[in-house]
Amino acid sequence: MIPIVIIVDDEVAIHKIINISFRREIKLKKFKVLSFLNGDECLKYLTEHPEDRDSAIIFSDINMPILDGIDLAKKVTELEPNLKFHLLSASTITLKELAEQGLESIKIFRKPISMDIIKDEIYRITA
Repeated sequence: MIPIVIIVDDEVAIHKIINISFRREIKLKKFKVLSFLNGDECLKYLTEHPEDRDSAIIFSDINMPILDGIDLAKKVTELEPNLKFHLLSASTITLKELAEQGLESIKIFRKPISMDIIKDEIYRITA
């Protein structure tokens, strides 16, 4: 099954950058990219498409309207505990703070972030 990279961020520009940066991988069907503007949209998708949970790799902003990245991580990991979830943020949240909320398996990538770092993480997971 082709990996599904899910980007959750309320900044439209981030989605455009990701699609431009990953256009080669998308064209070669190395992975599929889905974009959501808030955590609620992403959660709804994963609830309605349980078959995609096993191959999903989520990169989510923390600060978003409706459902933020931390609450999304909690709900998604309840739905699928082994799902690969990453936070993209300029905030100062620490791994210790995540662990205190039961999210010790979540990785944090600090913004601004290079698309190469995200690609490397996707290839590491899917190798």
